[in-house]
Amino acid sequence: MADLFGAPGDVREQAADYIRLFGLGSPFFIFRLISRNVFQASGDAVKPMVFTIVGAVVNVVLDPFLIFGWGPFPAMGVGGAGLGTSIGCLVGAAISFFYLVSGRSAYRLKLHHLKPDFAMIGQIYRVGLPSMMMVLTETVVFTLFNRVVAGFGSTALAALGIAIRISDIAFMPIIGVGHGLLPIVGFCFGARLWKRLWAAVRLATLALVVMLAVATVIIEVLAPQFISVFNDDPGLLGVAVPGMRIFMAGLVLIGPTIVFITTFQGLSKGWTASLLSLGRQVFFFVPALFILPRFFDLNGVWLSLPLSDTLGTVLAGVWLNREYGRQKQSGIWDDPPVPGSIAEPTPEPVLYGRPPLD
Repeated sequence: MADLFGAPGDVREQAADYIRLFGLGSPFFIFRLISRNVFQASGDAVKPMVFTIVGAVVNVVLDPFLIFGWGPFPAMGVGGAGLGTSIGCLVGAAISFFYLVSGRSAYRLKLHHLKPDFAMIGQIYRVGLPSMMMVLTETVVFTLFNRVVAGFGSTALAALGIAIRISDIAFMPIIGVGHGLLPIVGFCFGARLWKRLWAAVRLATLALVVMLAVATVIIEVLAPQFISVFNDDPGLLGVAVPGMRIFMAGLVLIGPTIVFITTFQGLSKGWTASLLSLGRQVFFFVPALFILPRFFDLNGVWLSLPLSDTLGTVLAGVWLNREYGRQKQSGIWDDPPVPGSIAEPTPEPVLYGRPPLD
């Protein structure tokens, strides 16, 4: 597996140790993701957040004990980090499981619910196929990205890992806004509240642009300090600092792209959302990844990401503006909202179970 991602010889063995021990916790990791979505579907976003945080805290606390061999624990090196992650996933999954079966959640599980319903399973895969393809494509693209970076040595690969970790923190607002926007767009689409739908899209886009612009300035200015938290080796800093500054230059554009793609998902246009995501990664990023390094060496690798983000944002924005124009010209905006939606006027009160007399 480490060979597939292009890990150099000095990294391959340690990566294999991490993967083996992390693989032990992969079932718990998957269950935690599924249970999180199940809880969120019932309107409970707080509990899965708490369960995830508990598992993450367990992971963080165990890592130094298992990596460096503190106290009675053996020094396991990088493999200890994988085991700590597995234990954290186990704790998070266990808490989620007991909360799910205890009757405290919105669900009441019975044994007969475990009987497979193949028709429902088929519907789940049909709805989730676009997202599955997007994740699979992202994995393949990241593998190519990793292999290209690995060709420049283990220092460049370490710089990429640090840049990704820092970008994960910067992506939190994007993930939060995306998860929050999707049900709003879906509800407004179902209730035919078109003006409210597009107002939500505009507000989400503006909010993300402002937040990510601030985050970009902070990251660009404080890049050496952020990277030093992970490793202050001068050789690594010399590669990672300019690399991360280029790598994160297009951060402000990623937010609108995710908003545009999420809007298509809420409009029940999953295949359109998938094609837009694939266009950014396959048609823009992959060619740039192989062309730019020929002219700019390692900087060309870093530059391929903001370039593809720019082109992907333009494509998604043009496509969404086209959808907006088609809706507005089709006349559906003149349709009344669905009865019972929050945009409907409150009906006259019913007295004693009967309508008021004329």
